[in-house]
Amino acid sequence: MSKNKGNNNLNLVFILLMVTVLTLITTRGLAANLNQKNIGLNKEVSELVSTNQWIKYQISDKISLDKIVVYAKTKLNMVDITNKDIRYISVDLNYVNEIKQIEVKKNWLEKLQVNVRNIFDE
Repeated sequence: MSKNKGNNNLNLVFILLMVTVLTLITTRGLAANLNQKNIGLNKEVSELVSTNQWIKYQISDKISLDKIVVYAKTKLNMVDITNKDIRYISVDLNYVNEIKQIEVKKNWLEKLQVNVRNIFDE
């Protein structure tokens, strides 16, 4: 019986050794697979960062103030303002305050009617 007991212990040690080796092989394969995926994702991230920087450059190039001015002058026929283009007006503050008071006195229904009327008048 001691011979069977020794064989059983040897078999148990052998099985444990095989399970350990298989576990190590499996985890090594999984680690290699994850490492490959990680390398792929890092490459993709660097490509996206590069693309993002290129897009930012293109946007900033397109919306520069100089380009807007050139577009406004050439395509929209706009001109720079001069001092003689500026007109100053005086406003009677009493009249403005009267208008504000009238607006405050109107209830919400009157305001709605005025807004609807303005829509159809245009």
